[in-house]
Amino acid sequence: MTHAPEVVLDCREDACPIPVLRTKEALQKLPPGRTLEVMTKDPMATVDIPAVVHKAGATLVSMKEDPDTETATFLIRRDVSPGSGPQASR
Repeated sequence: MTHAPEVVLDCREDACPIPVLRTKEALQKLPPGRTLEVMTKDPMATVDIPAVVHKAGATLVSMKEDPDTETATFLIRRDVSPGSGPQASR
């Protein structure tokens, strides 16, 4: 079952490196367990955004490229970090 992302970041009008910088900032503010959707037309984003996601310790749930609109859409989940959240108290 797919849920709508809690935060949507539309970077389709932003040039490199702005989509990556905005994604990094949004991930830092995103509560653990929540999802972020990023849309961009920056061709380097398909390399750069997965790297930022990995470095942040988040999960790239999906990446879709639409050749008709030249848009890449990323669904990212910020994982619950070890030692935090409900499982840490068990």
